[in-house]
Amino acid sequence: MRNPAEREIKKDVVLSKCFECLTEKGIEAITIKDFSEATGMAASSIYYWFEDKDEIVLDAVEWGLDEYVKIIFDFAFEHTDDLVKLCEGIKALAQENKKQFRLIFQIATSPQYGESVREFSDKLDYGYKRYTETLAEKLDMSFDKLFPFVNLFISVFVDCVMWDSWEKFDMETNSILKMING
Repeated sequence: MRNPAEREIKKDVVLSKCFECLTEKGIEAITIKDFSEATGMAASSIYYWFEDKDEIVLDAVEWGLDEYVKIIFDFAFEHTDDLVKLCEGIKALAQENKKQFRLIFQIATSPQYGESVREFSDKLDYGYKRYTETLAEKLDMSFDKLFPFVNLFISVFVDCVMWDSWEKFDMETNSILKMING
């Protein structure tokens, strides 16, 4: 029998494969058979890890949300010294991973899964606040002044990923940067 740490590592791999499969197939077309093929596991083994398709979708999307937010925050923490490069880099990450972000947003706003996704996405506030604290310190600016701009930037990010409107992203992030820099 696997120890709990081994089980978590294996589940992380399974969730990664399920998330990518879900990204490729889409929520409407995905089946247990698709998840089984993506993970290389028998369908009966899938049920060892998950109760049903809904649990796979929710767990995979939670994994994806954590993973892609971590990628963005890691990038952001490395680029707090140049806000223009920070915005350009996040734009590039969004463009490279827009399929994954769109899936997360689609599930988060769906009547079937939305409430559950919003419950686990509430923990993102901690990350937003942590980043804002770091950025505020580097910019010698108060957290209270900067935090609304971080939230505005997140809204711009979501809007532009959903609608593929990158000129709008540039325009809105330039406006945010001007307001921050006074």
